Amino acid sequence: MNVLIIEDDLLFATRLEAIISETAHLFVGHCNSAAEVPHWLTNNSCDVALIDIHLGKGLNGIEISKNFKELNIPVIFITAFPSAEIYNESLHNDESYFLVKPFDKFTLSSVLDKIDRNRVSPSFILKDNNQLIKLEWIHLLYIEVDGNYCVYHFNNKRIAIKNSLVKIINEYKTNSPLIQIHRNFAVNKHKISKVNTKESWLELGEIRIPIGAKYLNEVAFQYKFLSK
Repeated sequence: MNVLIIEDDLLFATRLEAIISETAHLFVGHCNSAAEVPHWLTNNSCDVALIDIHLGKGLNGIEISKNFKELNIPVIFITAFPSAEIYNESLHNDESYFLVKPFDKFTLSSVLDKIDRNRVSPSFILKDNNQLIKLEWIHLLYIEVDGNYCVYHFNNKRIAIKNSLVKIINEYKTNSPLIQIHRNFAVNKHKISKVNTKESWLELGEIRIPIGAKYLNEVAFQYKFLSK
């Protein structure tokens, strides 16, 4: 994976770069402050960001991590001053990790390897009338059961495939943003804009979808982390 370092301590940033060079991953850039991050992301890309929580002046690491959340890029927070408050605030979604300085290459490598194994593939393949169609998860809103078919709802189109929702969920279980919320619905968790646990529904923008009773706790748990 391509790793970006956001660290105001230049000596420690250099050490991190050296550690990354000894792993199976690649160092691709360094930002000295939160202010440099938007410009870097405009002109470059990374698979994971290693972010110091205390960055001196300006935004802190937790605040700047929102830039990566919007791009579905996982982050590893690092700090030399751990506390329960910082820990709870930093783990704001299911793609955040937390390391306390100092740490060795084996610790960092194990976290990077775990992220790499769990990475969501940006695209997936659908078979439609003996044709293979490559599509991107970022454009998928939800999947709906319609008889013997499953209808994939995208931003500007729909595709109906003869398949069961259970098979689809199992097929993409480890490399997709799909979560099942009802026996007839699975949604892209990154598209969820609102969850109402009292009335058992969620919204994807202006689209409202019911949540099945057996899925309610998991949906609430996922949304809690995604929305922080």
